[in-house]
Amino acid sequence: MFATFYTCPDQPSLLGEPVPQEPTGFLQASRCIVEHDCLTLVTEKEGDHYSVALPCPVRRVWPIRYGILLEQRVTASEIDAQKNEPESLPTFYSLLNPLDETNPLLYCTGYSGSDRPAYMSDLAQRAVFMSPDPSSCILFSSGNNSHTTWKTRRARTEVIVPPPLYLVVQPLPALTYRAIGGVLDLCVFQGPTPNDVVRRYTAVVGKPFLPPCWFLGHHQCRFCYGSTKRTRESGSKHGRLGYPLTLSGMILTT
Repeated sequence: MFATFYTCPDQPSLLGEPVPQEPTGFLQASRCIVEHDCLTLVTEKEGDHYSVALPCPVRRVWPIRYGILLEQRVTASEIDAQKNEPESLPTFYSLLNPLDETNPLLYCTGYSGSDRPAYMSDLAQRAVFMSPDPSSCILFSSGNNSHTTWKTRRARTEVIVPPPLYLVVQPLPALTYRAIGGVLDLCVFQGPTPNDVVRRYTAVVGKPFLPPCWFLGHHQCRFCYGSTKRTRESGSKHGRLGYPLTLSGMILTT
């Protein structure tokens, strides 16, 4: 499949600046090859190769004005199973640049646009047509056998929703993590005791350095004694009263 990327995708600014709705930067005509678990992108002019991890099994890759749209492959059994699940992962993802991350697609309904945007996670929805210009798409819902037409555009800064991280507690002892966007690296350190977990953890990250002996003793500190004489008097008084003391300090301000 052929697609067009741009060298400057102009990610939404953190300063509240408006997001340009027209592509910016230099055009990068590319070829997209869907493999088992990744997407290979080859630019036509420079011949650069990029490999992008797929967030889900892909049914089809659609070219859009700003890059490509990835549509999840869904089976009939998964559509039926979704009815019993309160939360589902998104089914559409966008890629604006070969060096970018895949981001879940947001949708917003309502004539005034007042409805809160959400992730497109209805497994019964599938794309049947996509147009880069005008930037639009047609979806078909197998749930109610209807077609809907949507305008595709870049999300404005004020409507961007953080990618969710679903944590499901299974019958013990098990947890299920479901995350979208970014990279999730998990390291599991088995027990069965807490000491075993700490031992295996420190074998990977290393153990903390051993502090000096005085650091392990009793410290006494306050804000500004006023003079070195008063600091020494405080240390001597600790000794006379039998309080252990290995460090006496002052907090100085400028």
